[in-house]
Formats: sequence, structure tokens, C-alpha cells
Amino acid sequence: MQYFTMYNRPMITLYLDMDGVLADFNKEYTKYDPQKEDRKKFRDAVLTHKIFEKLDFMPDTQELLNHVSKLNGVNIEILTSMGTHEPTQANEAKTQKLAWLNKKNIPYKANFVHDKQEKAKYATPMSILIDDSSGCIGPFIAAGGHGILHSHSSETIAILDSTILKIHSVFAMNVLP
Repeated sequence: MQYFTMYNRPMITLYLDMDGVLADFNKEYTKYDPQKEDRKKFRDAVLTHKIFEKLDFMPDTQELLNHVSKLNGVNIEILTSMGTHEPTQANEAKTQKLAWLNKKNIPYKANFVHDKQEKAKYATPMSILIDDSSGCIGPFIAAGGHGILHSHSSETIAILDSTILKIHSVFAMNVLP
């Protein structure tokens, strides 16, 4: 279903990644056993240590959240990976991420995928993904969406604003006689 804004433009959907954009996953993850093989370390971090509930904000998360909350005609959602296809671990990661979003008062609908590549299923010409992983951005763009590779909120905000203008101008060109 296509949603329209008061200016009769289709609603843009902005997807925000959690780990590396909003939440500082790496800061917490480096605290866990460096000797463990990565899959076992990740599984232990999720199931034993409940890592996703312990994450801090990225240093400039609030700047990004403040900006996107003021965007008109943009539906904001979370699009995050659980990092596994294993049902028990995936469910636990999802539960922890929802608890983190609630604790941090982030009110946006959360969408969960099992791995990075699945984020591309959310791509449309009217969608934008902000993510810190080129492994997510590349497939999202290839599937027809717009992607912003995040490193700092100030840069991301500038690119986001120009991407929104670009989407609106393409839409206007397609509907005007």
C-alpha cells in the first residue's frame, strides 16, 4: 500500500540500522573473549551476556535521531539484523534489541532480518537505508532502494537531506505533464 503526504507525494520510508548507526556494538563486543572463534563468541555474547541490552549509543546518535524526527513526509523504521539463522539465538537477539529500543525511548517500528543481505528485501524506489555496512548498502541499492553508508551523523544527515530532495524531484518529474 502506497502512503501519500499532504503534498500528494508518496511517503518515503527511512530505515535506520541499529548496530553501528544507533548502537555501539563494537565497543561492547570487544569486551568478550578474544580467543573464541567469532561465531561461538557472538553466540555466547547474545545468549549468555545479553549483549544487545547493554549497548551504548554511538557518540552522535542523538544528533541523527533529532534530525530524522523532524523530517516531514518520511516514515522512519528500524531495520536490523539478528546476525543468525539459528532460531533460539535469533529470537533472543530480537528480544534484546526490542528491549534496547524501548529503554532508549526509540519509538520506531522495528524490522528484523537474519542476515545483512536480507535488508535488500525492503528496498523500493521510495526507501532509504542508513547503515554502517557496505555489505548491506550495496544489495539495497542493487534492489532499487537508496543507501547511505554511515560513518558520522553530520555527513549522513547532509546526504540524507539531498537524497530526500532527489527522490521528490524524480517523483515530480514522473507525475507532471
